[in-house]
Amino acid sequence: MQSIANLEIACRMYRQGNMDIVQQAGMIQLFEIAWELGWKTMRDYLVTRGFTDGINSPTGAIRTAHKIDLVANAQAWLDAANVRHTLSHEYRPDRAAGALATIASDYLPLFQDLAGALNDADIASRDAH
Repeated sequence: MQSIANLEIACRMYRQGNMDIVQQAGMIQLFEIAWELGWKTMRDYLVTRGFTDGINSPTGAIRTAHKIDLVANAQAWLDAANVRHTLSHEYRPDRAAGALATIASDYLPLFQDLAGALNDADIASRDAH
């Protein structure tokens, strides 16, 4: 997914230590986009697998995705949701600076793992036909 690729670039820049305040804000926006697309993609995948109950909220979709092993760490996804909410509704530079490290170390791998799991599921589905 392009949103993950863009976040990977931003995380690489962050790790190299060469981000100004505008680039840091951009990285946070890329995280928010990747998170939104991530949970909504989970929901869409679950619908294609016949799940309908309780998956129209991020929490429900994440928990259901975890139950079928689409995501390994539901709590990390829920933690990311809380960070996303805090950054987008209560933006404070001190919180944003601390969140960048967590985005790079903890949340980017969640998105990468989801993309890999969806790719694996797509390959398995094609092989079954």
